Amino acid sequence: MEKKRFLILIFFLSICYTYAQIPVLYGTTYGGGKYGNGTVFSYNLSTSKESVLINFDTLNGMGPLGNLAYDTESQQLYSFTYNGGKYNSGTMFSYDPSTGKDSTVITFKDTNGRWPGQGSLTEYNDKFYGMTNGGGLYGFGVLFCYDPLTGRDSTLINFDTTAGKEYGPLGSNLVLYPANGLLYGMTYSGGTNGAGCIFSFNPVTGKDTVVVNLDNDNGAQPQEGTLIYNKSNGLLYGVTSNGGTYNNGVLFSYNPLTGKDSVMINFNVLNGSNPYGGVMLDTLNGLIYGLTNSGGLYSLGILYSLDPVSGKQSVLFNFNDTLGSSPNGNVILGPGGKLFGLANNDLNGNGVIFSYDPVAAKYKVVYTFSYIDGSGPYGSLTLVMNPIITSVEGVTNKKNVVVYPNPFSASTTVLFNETGRHYIELYNITGQKIKTAECDDSSYELQRNELTAGIYFLRTLDQEQQYIATVKLVVE
Repeated sequence: MEKKRFLILIFFLSICYTYAQIPVLYGTTYGGGKYGNGTVFSYNLSTSKESVLINFDTLNGMGPLGNLAYDTESQQLYSFTYNGGKYNSGTMFSYDPSTGKDSTVITFKDTNGRWPGQGSLTEYNDKFYGMTNGGGLYGFGVLFCYDPLTGRDSTLINFDTTAGKEYGPLGSNLVLYPANGLLYGMTYSGGTNGAGCIFSFNPVTGKDTVVVNLDNDNGAQPQEGTLIYNKSNGLLYGVTSNGGTYNNGVLFSYNPLTGKDSVMINFNVLNGSNPYGGVMLDTLNGLIYGLTNSGGLYSLGILYSLDPVSGKQSVLFNFNDTLGSSPNGNVILGPGGKLFGLANNDLNGNGVIFSYDPVAAKYKVVYTFSYIDGSGPYGSLTLVMNPIITSVEGVTNKKNVVVYPNPFSASTTVLFNETGRHYIELYNITGQKIKTAECDDSSYELQRNELTAGIYFLRTLDQEQQYIATVKLVVE
């Protein structure tokens, strides 16, 4: 009877918290920082504050060149360093924004790969896929898989120089083509023409196949460029850093169902030269955006758009020493439809974060690096919407939850006043989601596990994933 009264009391004392989302950009610099070996940084778009999150010190890696991949389930960021680590062959690392802790999850040592690429990891079926430029059985790189649950990495392909095969990837990530379930990527070398290729990989059978042999006509030697999938027309798009009519690289499309590839842009210096970082599709306006490392009005790169329907390319901005130059990555879509990206260099030699408003046609330097906070930002930015608590109010919703005991030290039970599937989200005091769970009953037992002592917030949703309530939890 006393327990029932206690639960009723908790029921009426339940608290509702209102959340807002704060947009935060994450990225890497190849040099600078405390040890001169590069950094991982964040930039808060609401406060305009830049923070150095990791200073690479050789042991945990050095010279990060890849993009950060964000795992929405674990709320962690993953990427590579090109060198450093125990064997100076590079590392794969994770970073937890809620705790500020970074961990080396793979130490490359030649046998499992060397010099992980300048691209990004690809998450597929709760695992991460990536490639290295060297190492492996034959010394020409590997395609590997990392399982966050087991902490183990597996080599799936040992690239070699067999005639017509792909090898030496320089940062291309893998993209899933939904119609056939295959992953597609690019290599800098190999193929029948020795100019690189597009290949497919079957994650079920482990079979890899060269599907396009690149050459001087349809592009050559793709570097950090990554493929993207356009759902509206079923095509993949990418860039090569060389080849094409003017040998300044191309932007191409590829249809995995027909096997046909087509050159969309032949870069010719004035409209850009040597694109490295791939392209981005804005699903709001249907345009493809990209950057080139050189060319343009000042020979320091451009920001451009392409209409895939009409084939029209537009130069949106010519980079220069004062406002940033020589971008290696690509732009991303941010709040308000603005584009955000990194320029590797500037007047002081350290690079900038920039934004571009396609509607107003306005370019802006958002942040200028100063070496101590990083130098030579490389690759592309990653946007994460961090939730924060903005207000507290009483709950009047009849669909309510009760948590007992609270505070707790080992476990606590979450009680719902109706049956059916429920969804649970656990946030720490900073508003960072640290756990998700599903419940098919009217109660759920939450184990403490690795939760440290402190205050947490338990957010609940019903079977339609409609918000019910949020309860303050105290772990002793």
